[in-house]
Amino acid sequence: MGEKGKLAIKLAVGLLVVSVIAWNLDFLDRCVLADGREYRGTGLVISDDASVVADGRRLPFGDTVVTRDGGALSVKSKGLDAFTATSVVFSGRVAMVDRADGRRLDLDLANVRLRDAGTRPVRVVPEAETGFLSTLGRLKNAGGVTLLAFAFMALAYAASALRWSLLLKAQGLGVGFPQALRLTFIGLFFNNVMPGLTGGDVVKAVMIAKEHPNERARAVGTVIVDRIIGLIVLALIAIVVIAGDLDRYRDAALTVGAFLGAAVFGCVFFLSKRVRRAIGLDKLLKKLPMAGILEKLDEAFRMYRSQRGHVAVAFLLSVVCHVGNIGAIYAFGAAIGLDARAGIEGSVIAAYVATVPVALIVSSVPLLPGGWGVGEMAFAYFFRSVGVWNVDLSVALSVTQRAATLLMSLLGGWWFLTHRGDVNRALSEASDADARGVR
Repeated sequence: MGEKGKLAIKLAVGLLVVSVIAWNLDFLDRCVLADGREYRGTGLVISDDASVVADGRRLPFGDTVVTRDGGALSVKSKGLDAFTATSVVFSGRVAMVDRADGRRLDLDLANVRLRDAGTRPVRVVPEAETGFLSTLGRLKNAGGVTLLAFAFMALAYAASALRWSLLLKAQGLGVGFPQALRLTFIGLFFNNVMPGLTGGDVVKAVMIAKEHPNERARAVGTVIVDRIIGLIVLALIAIVVIAGDLDRYRDAALTVGAFLGAAVFGCVFFLSKRVRRAIGLDKLLKKLPMAGILEKLDEAFRMYRSQRGHVAVAFLLSVVCHVGNIGAIYAFGAAIGLDARAGIEGSVIAAYVATVPVALIVSSVPLLPGGWGVGEMAFAYFFRSVGVWNVDLSVALSVTQRAATLLMSLLGGWWFLTHRGDVNRALSEASDADARGVR
């Protein structure tokens, strides 16, 4: 199958995923009364004095979780021991603009229908949900938090470029931070904007390899090792929180556990001298297609065994990088209202630290530029597992983060346009070299 055919299949699958997500979104706000009447509109606001009344005890709306186990209702609220209630109602007001006639509706939250949402636990929530468009609209009123999110993103990209520069120097390839930062943003541009099969990591690897033609495999190896270290540290950050509450983060634990297991297996497979001798890895590599390139990549990976200091610093820089990534997404989440009132149980920060890394790992599957589609499904699924019943909120968070990344990648687009000839020549030369089997 040719390159155009592969691209067509990739885009078709990606667009199918995006279409499924869009089909399941409620773009408008929605409120359903106990008698079944449903209102759709915009500007839904739940009053600040909204509360949960459980057997006459009035509890804060955003800090209280009501779950159903069979016929019993369990109530948990911040600062109180959990107790069983025989009746639960919600108190407060819901305001929204009715789409049908433009009237401003003012509804009693006690009259809004309740439903069970989700599994583990079965959470009782009012059927009053902010739609996708209104959720995104909240960003306009959160300028300071949005700027903070972009500052976190800048920190993440700077730490990522510094990490890669360090890994390059560990391989004897003298690449300074400014050049690493420039190529990092060019790679970001290819990942998020260019609708082809050439990903940002490929572009970075090819550009570095062009500048070091005699060390091509080592240059490519740094990009791969850089990505692997980043993903491993991302998973380790999540597992620190997940390990403290496996019941709450069970879905995330399974995903991150499988990823870390595969990572450990791969490291042992390639880096352990005993395992290599036992399976005859060196002989096996010589029999595989493109044996020369694979051997040089293997050599590049093994070189890092004697560069433990550089690898340790790379891991620390990855922590800084992902603090920036998670901090940015947390700030965007605060801006659009994805917090305790959206249903997150327990510590909101802990939920983000446990959930966001796993969603980012899953969304690295490149069906569409920037991982669009897969990322939205991952955010919806994993945030649902921590109590967010409104999928429009979690999808809006993913879209906001991706749109911000797309905006940041335009800097890489400017660098690409000013060096377009160099990038295209490097990609063409790499393609010709692969076709000729050049090592």
